[in-house]
Amino acid sequence: MGGEPVRDLEPTPLKPQLGGAPAREGTSVSNSSHRRPPLCREAGSNVRPLLGSDPQNRRRCESPAPGAGNFLSGRRAASVGASRPTLLLADAQPLVVEAFACLLEAEFEVVGRASDGLRLVEEALRLAPALVLTDLSLPRLGGLAAAGRLCRELPSTRVVFLTAHEDPGLAAEAFHVGARGYVLRSVSPAELTRALQAVLRGERWLSPGLADGNPDALPDPRHVPGRLGRLSPRRREVVDLLVEGHSMKQAAAALGISTRTIAYHKYQAMKALAVTSSAQLVRLAVESRLLARGGN
Repeated sequence: MGGEPVRDLEPTPLKPQLGGAPAREGTSVSNSSHRRPPLCREAGSNVRPLLGSDPQNRRRCESPAPGAGNFLSGRRAASVGASRPTLLLADAQPLVVEAFACLLEAEFEVVGRASDGLRLVEEALRLAPALVLTDLSLPRLGGLAAAGRLCRELPSTRVVFLTAHEDPGLAAEAFHVGARGYVLRSVSPAELTRALQAVLRGERWLSPGLADGNPDALPDPRHVPGRLGRLSPRRREVVDLLVEGHSMKQAAAALGISTRTIAYHKYQAMKALAVTSSAQLVRLAVESRLLARGGN
């Protein structure tokens, strides 16, 4: 075929570019003063550098992005919050429960709420909180009976009563069933927090308005009016439920025992209290403040 002879094509010589990357001939190579600094990319709230040889750029890229300090502070605060003692609240009035939850949430983690004694026991057994703060007057199962059961079945959970009852006899009963604190509702929020923190440290707390704040100076709970001090904690629970209007079958379901056992405890309670009918048993229990009625 005619035409020019075919010449072997030689590759265009390449000139090295600053930084080690090759560049074709004819392309301009900028000096190091005009090089673009290594890019930075964000990962979460911190900024990480791409690999680069400029120490100044590396320092600039490794510095936290704006707002990263606040983010880390928030994470630290959340970590501190996670270690707050857990708290279960119980009161017959939901509005009161929510008010105390708002009041105490800065120092304690409110993990549950209950509006009656049976619900309080169920939630406490499920959650095993560090603290239970409850009123004395609860429907379905009184506060004293609920506290007695919790103190037996959850010895690591500390029960504190928050009540309007300025009665040394009731305070003595509360400590007798295993509560660690008896706080009057007339206290300040700061004093309530101090009381709960003291109980967490293993102390007992009694509001200064009762027996000068000394639980050991309270009357002997075995000398409660109406001879109720003769009853065991389990029989008090049974009487409490029966007085609240529960049948023996319902009381058995609430306490996790048989109906026959309920009947036995009821009979033994009547015998100890020298009463011959259920009506007399109910009247004696109410008069002796076993249920801590009224006063809220």
